[in-house]
Amino acid sequence: MPIHAPDQTSLFDHLPAQSTEAEDEARRRAARRMARHVIAELEAAKTMPWDEAARASARMLVTNATSWLPEEERETLRAAFAAALARHGVTA
Repeated sequence: MPIHAPDQTSLFDHLPAQSTEAEDEARRRAARRMARHVIAELEAAKTMPWDEAARASARMLVTNATSWLPEEERETLRAAFAAALARHGVTA
């Protein structure tokens, strides 16, 4: 008696649901919160609080998080991050 694989076509019957405006706004709020937190931590520090790996991680977080934001806001937050890094003698 042959063994048959179960029918798995139902796994592909549905397209992912499109995000709603409320979900997009929640992502934008989270992005702002994350970016502002990182910037505030840098601005509050008297000396650079992170090693190179942590700086790279923060750079990636700010870049990725702010990609959810409108262009002007995105560029403003990225510039604030770069300025906070520069204050500690680090280029963005």
